Amino acid sequence: MLNKKLLTMMATIVGIILVSVFTACGDDGDNGTLDGNSQTNGDNGNDDQTNGNKIVTGTFTLTDIPLQYNGYAAEFDAGITSGLIKTFKGFEILDYSKSNYTPVPISNGSVSIPVWVSDPLFGPLPYFDDDTVYLKVSIFKLETSTIKEKVAESSVNRITFSDGSAVKSWNDFKWSDL
Repeated sequence: MLNKKLLTMMATIVGIILVSVFTACGDDGDNGTLDGNSQTNGDNGNDDQTNGNKIVTGTFTLTDIPLQYNGYAAEFDAGITSGLIKTFKGFEILDYSKSNYTPVPISNGSVSIPVWVSDPLFGPLPYFDDDTVYLKVSIFKLETSTIKEKVAESSVNRITFSDGSAVKSWNDFKWSDL
């Protein structure tokens, strides 16, 4: 009996949290908007295909990328292990309901990659926190929308995110061609 009450209470709390995340953010121009009318904080138009709404999250922006990589794409993996263990992914969501993700195109020597917290129960969740992370960036030549060839990668031990976003120069990394 106690276990049933505890499970019911936990399910209710999770439901309230999810409803709060997806309804409490209004169209007031802040970074929490989910209604598709406002694009802030580097939102590149990731659509939640289940309801047509935009999902806004923090971004990692890589600048000063050599022009030879224009037309290529980038994604990243990141994590922290001090305190609460978190892992992060950086990619563009093409279809949230089908877990269809892709690297983000590089243009004019820069790329802004949406940041997602990896969650084993709910999939990628928007990220807006302050953390210092280890980050590995990969550069891909896209053959098709599903086939990609990794051409370069690098990692940095400490990148600080503030309100879910961070900016670094290509020159802050030591790149390995693959």
